[in-house]
Amino acid sequence: MKTTFFRFSCLLGLLLVLVGTPSLFAEEEKKEQETQQPHRRGNRGFPGFGKPLEFERNHQSVKSAFRSVVSSASKSTVVILSKDKQIALGTIVGSDGYVLTKNSELKGELICQFADGAKLEAKVFGIHDATDLAMLKVDAENLTTIQWRESEPSVGDWLATPGLEQDPVAIGVVSVGSRKISASSGILGILIEESDIGPRIDQVMPDSGAEKAGLQVNDVIQSVNGKVMKTRVELINTVKNFRPGDEIRLSVVRGEETLSITATLGDRSLFDPGGHRQNFQNGLGGPLSQRRAGFPSALQHDSVLRPRDCGGPIVDLEGKAIGINIARAGRVSSYALPVSVIKPLLPDFLAGKFSPELAAKEKVEKLSARILALKTSQQELGKKVADFEQAIKKAKAAEDKAKKAFEQAQATFKKAQTEVANVEKNAHAARIELTVAQSELKSVEAEKTALQKKEDEDKQ
Repeated sequence: MKTTFFRFSCLLGLLLVLVGTPSLFAEEEKKEQETQQPHRRGNRGFPGFGKPLEFERNHQSVKSAFRSVVSSASKSTVVILSKDKQIALGTIVGSDGYVLTKNSELKGELICQFADGAKLEAKVFGIHDATDLAMLKVDAENLTTIQWRESEPSVGDWLATPGLEQDPVAIGVVSVGSRKISASSGILGILIEESDIGPRIDQVMPDSGAEKAGLQVNDVIQSVNGKVMKTRVELINTVKNFRPGDEIRLSVVRGEETLSITATLGDRSLFDPGGHRQNFQNGLGGPLSQRRAGFPSALQHDSVLRPRDCGGPIVDLEGKAIGINIARAGRVSSYALPVSVIKPLLPDFLAGKFSPELAAKEKVEKLSARILALKTSQQELGKKVADFEQAIKKAKAAEDKAKKAFEQAQATFKKAQTEVANVEKNAHAARIELTVAQSELKSVEAEKTALQKKEDEDKQ
């Protein structure tokens, strides 16, 4: 009865909420917003600008209706600080000091602040890249662990995100049930063409990761993270395997130099037609999570969160967690990992199977295997090069022999030509002599005939 009355009160009080998309930001967030997007100043009449109005969902008077909803879950929520600034929320999943949070928001030395104001140093105990979850460990006991809801909420169900205060950080409703959120592939921001020594940069896109890293036109990319790139297709397919925000190491040939350059990949959608407009519209409600895609399963809700509000639990009207907020994805969309994804991971997290040391060890093993493969490949290539050099040497010797034989044949041919010319010359002279002799013979024969005739006449 109490729950039914509460739901009725919430629905009645929130009829006014549907007027527009709320704004979450108070003075600090408003300053951030004005610094990052000055064109939005003074646009109080539009949702997402300035302080929330009294009838908007995230106005204090509206959120206060959900105090009893988050009162229990707030005790299982922590604020994660780095250099005294909030970078994420966390969810207590182990009474002896285990806290789940969003991994990609973590940086520097970490402090967990609890509902009672206590602050404890936290260490990363495990990382699960596929879900972007990290397990933190603090030196504490008898912590209040989160209470999970076993069934998934329905589209339209109300949800609240607890913080450390008595009012929720944000409220919203389920927009879309759990589904796979495909990863957006990263992009360097270059146009490339083939060359004899590898993919060559033909154009560098403005404001791209390539431009920020200092890549230039005519640079040749020879490898990515140690993997040799032979063609432009191989380079494209390799980069597509990384996410926006990932850093990659490039071996680049520039003129006579070979450079090592680290580039941070951008979001492919920024370079698609309409991508800038879409990202601008998505960012109207505030900054988005750097990693907001590539989850095995997530449900979508319309709570307006900041990236630093992710990592904590999100609860139903009974105060039970239906999942963990994992990303602010758009102007009116946030993602939460459902309980069905989180709970199966907890035993492995607690057993240390996702520890950074183990991950580093696996990475070292993979790199070692890669190095061994490269060495083997290098040896095989060395043998092939030696074989090619031997074949070239033999071919060159055969070429020299053939050239020498050709030169000798040429000399013999020239000598034969000279001899033929001499023979033809002598034959010509002989023909002339023969003609002269034949002429003289005819004259002698004619003279003889005349003498005989005269002699015969004298006898008569």
